[in-house]
Amino acid sequence: RAPVTIFMADAAQQMFFNLLFTNLLVTGALPAHLTWSEAALCWAVASTSVHEGVLLLLDGVEAYVSNSWNWISVLSCFFFWGGLATKLSDGGASSVQAARTYYAVAMFFMWTRVLHVLSVHREIGPLVIAFARMRRDVLLFASVWAVLLLAFSTAMQGAQPVDSKTLQVNANPMFSWKSWWLVRTYYQSFGEPFYDELSTDASNVVLLIMFPVMNLMVVNLLIAIMNDTYTEVKDRSKLQWMLEMYHVAKEYRSSARLNL
Repeated sequence: RAPVTIFMADAAQQMFFNLLFTNLLVTGALPAHLTWSEAALCWAVASTSVHEGVLLLLDGVEAYVSNSWNWISVLSCFFFWGGLATKLSDGGASSVQAARTYYAVAMFFMWTRVLHVLSVHREIGPLVIAFARMRRDVLLFASVWAVLLLAFSTAMQGAQPVDSKTLQVNANPMFSWKSWWLVRTYYQSFGEPFYDELSTDASNVVLLIMFPVMNLMVVNLLIAIMNDTYTEVKDRSKLQWMLEMYHVAKEYRSSARLNL
């Protein structure tokens, strides 16, 4: 029961069931009945659920919730059980479709958990740590980006032509939902111009100002912030890797792994 042996067994189990789950979702329609793949996945997710429950009791609530990997495991279990319960509720087409959505979200979190396995690699580990720390950079950056997005969204909407009879903005029939004025600028901030909606001089002027601001200045600001974080992690990569190895060894030495 050496930690490295348990770690390797757990990593192999994760990869096997992730591939099995991926095959279930991408190779065809999801049957209304319980398949053998889902039955096998029920065992794997039940194992993870037991582990997370035991880990919560051993570590305490505060220590448990402070670890983002625990959140990812809990969310993967939650959406899998939610999808299974939805599918088995009545077996109708709507239930199966909803179950696929639940399963897809669960699959996302299950593959994200693989990063925890890769974090022990001496070269890949610092990259995983840098990626995790960049989440804070993105959240701080998002406050500036959101303000600029709202500013350009309202300016672009105000520059749209109005109907001479109703005095309402002429809506594109393809994008008639109410939030399109905001979503359109969101896409434009990533380089999609939507030339067919630039029918006034004012809208073209707004786009000419928005493109360099949102696509050059703001994006390069985010790159610079992330570069500082990456440089900091890289300068301390050996220490960060050893610290991550310690946490992983501590986790896999825990009696919470008895369910494996």
